[in-house]
Amino acid sequence: LKAEERKQFSLPFPKDHYNKALAGSTIDFDVTVRSVYRFERPEVNDTFAASLGKFANVTALREQLKINLKEMKEADERARLERAITQQLIKQAAFGELPQVLIASEVEKLLARQRAEIEKDGGNWADYLAHVKKTEEELARDFLPEATTRIQAALIVRALSEAENITVSPEEVAVEQQAALTHYQNNSEARASIASEEYTDHLKHVLLTRKVMERIKEIATSSSKS
Repeated sequence: LKAEERKQFSLPFPKDHYNKALAGSTIDFDVTVRSVYRFERPEVNDTFAASLGKFANVTALREQLKINLKEMKEADERARLERAITQQLIKQAAFGELPQVLIASEVEKLLARQRAEIEKDGGNWADYLAHVKKTEEELARDFLPEATTRIQAALIVRALSEAENITVSPEEVAVEQQAALTHYQNNSEARASIASEEYTDHLKHVLLTRKVMERIKEIATSSSKS
């Protein structure tokens, strides 16, 4: 296609796509090409390495990339293990009836996150709903299982943190918040979000969950050794 040319086509989304509303669906695309660019690979040399940060040479850049990849793999494995632990704990736990207002609130958060992702990529929410052939109410019902699981996981984390006397101090939250602010130092919109009370509460829950998961791993490890 050339600039300003238009093309309409349909593509199936993978059945294991992370977005359950899109997974396995055939989506209609209507594309207009605004500009066409040619990709030119830069020469990988010390000058190129220096342009990406404080790297003395290509060797230093490669070493940092190895570290980054290793950390990403470790983070992925931690996330996989924590999901498995959470699922197992939910299976073993006994829950009373969850308040509908709590479920509705969590569903609304999931809908808002979905909408933000669509609009961030330049999409239109109404067009998205038309493509997945669902109303917003139908999409909300699709999110019910995930919303329920998230609430149950939060309840388990709270119960375990109380049982094990695990807390998160304001100073710990402040350190993480400052790190995020530094990372997004050139993004005023992101910095405003990070400085909000809502983000602070979210960060506190993330840190508490992390500590609880580490404690569960400690218990599991000590039990297996004994």
